[in-house]
Amino acid sequence: MGKLREYMIPFTGLGIGKHTYEFDIDKKFFDVYGTELIHSGQIKVVLDLSKSANMLLLEFSHSGVFDTECDRCLNNIQMPIEGKNRVVVKFGTESGDESEEIVVLPTEAHEIDVAPLIYEFIGITVPYRRVPEECDETDRYCDAEIGNRLSGIILTGDEEDDEIIEPEPDPRWQKLKGLLDDSKENKDNKNNSKKK
Repeated sequence: MGKLREYMIPFTGLGIGKHTYEFDIDKKFFDVYGTELIHSGQIKVVLDLSKSANMLLLEFSHSGVFDTECDRCLNNIQMPIEGKNRVVVKFGTESGDESEEIVVLPTEAHEIDVAPLIYEFIGITVPYRRVPEECDETDRYCDAEIGNRLSGIILTGDEEDDEIIEPEPDPRWQKLKGLLDDSKENKDNKNNSKKK
C-alpha cells in the first residue's frame, strides 16, 4: 500500500502539549487507501495530537459525505458520515500492548503515518444500510424510474397502457384449499349434529 506524505506527522520536534492538524479526504486519498467499501468522498478530519514525555494521544474526529449507491434503488448518492476515535501511541520494543486503542512504535521512531488510522476510522463508521432518509419511506425512491419498476408499474406515457400483471394462482394450492374447506365443512356438520 502506498503512502501519502501529507499524512506523515513528525513528532520529535514538537513541543509538549496539544497540536491540531486538519486533513481534507478526497478521491486522491481513496485511490491509495480505498477498497470496495469507499471509492470517493469529501470528508474533513481533525486530529488533536497531545504530546507528553513518553507517549502521544491522538484524537480523531471526522465528518463529511462519501459516494455510494442506494441499497434500495441503486441510484448514485452521497451519504453523510461522522465519528470520533482516539489512539494512544507508546514507544518501545514490546508489541504485546497493541490493541485497537494502543499503538506501539519503536523507540527510535520520529514520525507516524496517520493515513491508515484515518482510513480505518472512516471505514468503521460507514453505515451497514446505505439508504438516504428521503428514500427510506415505504412509497418513495430516490430514483423514480427504479421505484416504478420495483413497484411493478412501467410508465409508458399513456395511462391506458399502464397495467399491473397479477400472477396466475398455482392450481395445486387451489386443490389443497378445497380439501381444507371440505374438512372444515365436515367438522361443522358433525358439531351441528351433536347439538341436535
